[in-house]
Amino acid sequence: MGTSVIDRIETWALPECLVVKVTDRDGATGWGQTAALASEVTAVALDRLVIPRVLGRAADTRAVSEHVWNNAYKFRGSFLARALAGVDTALWDLAGKRAGAPVWALLGASAARDIPVYLSRRTRKTTPEEEIEGIRAEVAANGYTAVKVQVGWRLGGTVEGHEERTEQLIPALRAAFPQMRLSGDANGGYDPDAAIVTGRLMEAHDFYHFEEPCPFDDMIGTARVAKTLSMAVSGGEQDNDMGKFRVMARDGVVDILQCDLAYIGGLSRCLQATTIAQEAGLPLMPHCPTMSMLQIFTLHLLTSLPDHTEAHEWRGRLDRQPWAEEIYTPLPEVHGGVTRAPDGPGWGVELNHDLLERSPYKDYRL
Repeated sequence: MGTSVIDRIETWALPECLVVKVTDRDGATGWGQTAALASEVTAVALDRLVIPRVLGRAADTRAVSEHVWNNAYKFRGSFLARALAGVDTALWDLAGKRAGAPVWALLGASAARDIPVYLSRRTRKTTPEEEIEGIRAEVAANGYTAVKVQVGWRLGGTVEGHEERTEQLIPALRAAFPQMRLSGDANGGYDPDAAIVTGRLMEAHDFYHFEEPCPFDDMIGTARVAKTLSMAVSGGEQDNDMGKFRVMARDGVVDILQCDLAYIGGLSRCLQATTIAQEAGLPLMPHCPTMSMLQIFTLHLLTSLPDHTEAHEWRGRLDRQPWAEEIYTPLPEVHGGVTRAPDGPGWGVELNHDLLERSPYKDYRL
């Protein structure tokens, strides 16, 4: 088998994302996925900004990622990153299959391992009593020992629940779950003063970390919150600019660095953020709120970082998205609060070809 050169790229447009298949001149293939949401816009970026810069190039994952990011520099931002993630993750799958090894092995891990996860609750519409009931059901089914709930109001949104929900929820959760590691996610909904007030309440009830207390582009405000509170503050999930990640790490903007593998542009660029976190001595906590293939990609990354990560975000079974679970098999499962990455070649999963056959299709060739 000679040098792997990208000869063909195929895409399938699903309701919330695109599935991407890369084939090299030797016939080896790899499967990837773009970020979820606004997939029709991502499809345009993939078609016009990414694929023309990829066909005919050597299938070197990191070199391809850097080439696209640098040569499309006038269009850097969310949708370039979302589209690039589809090709980048397909190339990592191809590399693993050519090597006959899981992606986590290509990243230096010697074996699959247990990955601790936390239950990520995805609503602000519940009462404290409803939230407690839902968490109890999830814990009984999967053994979670940590949970993150949504507090405050989402950035740019309106009030989703009653106005006193957060103030009532925080002490109620601690009373209901005295041994649980609890965290809160504001989705950027507070100004710094309000974030500090809510953070103090969480501290009084021994919460572990506070995610995105302020709008993600307000690094000054977020840094003020992080330096005022004793609890950990996390952020970075919305970002794709390595310069911003470096500033966040260097200047104490956050205590835990987050990134979303698809929002940042794929595994290759996520590894750059990981290096920034490691060099700054900050733990990494990837963002991954869906059970699509993005969950599989992130588990491979975490498997390769045994000493440098926080518990991993996991969407509960009572809050699943059917579209995400139809893309591939087998779905990873949580038992006793932990899960594992697959150990087959590449990503170690199989695509649902029946689903793909029913989806809008494009074929790009040299």
